[in-house]
Amino acid sequence: MYAVAEKRLNVALKPLSHPELGKILVEESLFPIGRNEAPFSTYPRDLIAALSRRHARIFKENNRVYLADLGSHNGTTVNGNPICNTPLELHSGDQICFAGILTYQADIVQYNSPHAASEPITPSIRLTLVPHRTDTNLASIVISQFPFLVSKTNEIFLRYKDQHPQEVNFISRRHAHFF
Repeated sequence: MYAVAEKRLNVALKPLSHPELGKILVEESLFPIGRNEAPFSTYPRDLIAALSRRHARIFKENNRVYLADLGSHNGTTVNGNPICNTPLELHSGDQICFAGILTYQADIVQYNSPHAASEPITPSIRLTLVPHRTDTNLASIVISQFPFLVSKTNEIFLRYKDQHPQEVNFISRRHAHFF
């Protein structure tokens, strides 16, 4: 597979209010923000209690990055100004605050794709979890979206609840993360 050089956006949200949460990389063209969305769903409950389930979204369109509030109960601000009904274009250095609690700095870099027409595209990082025991019918798990939460409520593990209830019960709701 080959690609032609193109302009791409690299978007990251650097946490300001709680640096221990770590940077969020926005790789998809549509990134949902809400208390049940990754990585927010893995944060301590007291930090995300004020987030709505469908709080906001960041999306990329025509080589630009936008933020839209989805009618959240506690609001979204950019540089201290509330976002109302219209999506707002984000710029590098903008400070975004969700629900008055989680504040991030947007880092947006536009660059030319490093792949020349004659270079093959490097595949994105994937992690495959292969079952150690062969006497079960467990399938390998391919992880391509990071961070990934190992959880007994995750559909990947829930599918084994009937066949292997004891093993699934050993998994916690927030068992482990792959970054």
